[in-house]
Amino acid sequence: FGDILSGYRAFTVDSFKRLRLSADGFGIETELAVECARHGVRTTVVPITYLPRPDGSNTNLHPVRDGGIILMAIYRQAKTSNPLFYFGSAGVASGLAGGLVAAYVAYDWFANGISHNVLAIVAGVGVILGVQLLIFGVLSDLLVTLHGETLDRVEALEREMPAGADTSSEEATEKGVTPTKDEGCVGPPEQ
Repeated sequence: FGDILSGYRAFTVDSFKRLRLSADGFGIETELAVECARHGVRTTVVPITYLPRPDGSNTNLHPVRDGGIILMAIYRQAKTSNPLFYFGSAGVASGLAGGLVAAYVAYDWFANGISHNVLAIVAGVGVILGVQLLIFGVLSDLLVTLHGETLDRVEALEREMPAGADTSSEEATEKGVTPTKDEGCVGPPEQ
């Protein structure tokens, strides 16, 4: 067992270039861990020995605040890493709230003959919003999966490319190779 949110980090240039980082402050450790997992960067925890804090020194850690920052960083990362969880959790919460209100409205109608028109509308909106968020989460998850597969293919092609090969379009144009508009393939330039 190791703590991936503390300590030093060492990366190869290739592995670091694959990471897309935007967090700053205390959330960067969480973002590094998620990005490494997303891009298949091998992670190893190296055990170290912690020495006691010197007398008279104060800690910079605030467990509640820092824990909240970490949880929010994880939730924000879920938006792009696992959108089904991100939107699904909001969809389930909305659907359950709408369902509970609908159950109350139905019970009061059948048991007491009292109608709650406004609450019935609120219940309907809650259930519909929940279903829409779940559908959006499924579609977003599909897009993230397809995008990840595309990035994996591009990275595999880049690794297979011979060292020193120039992939710029300017050099290709100078050599007489340009993409055609209709076919999207590479061929000789039009005369």
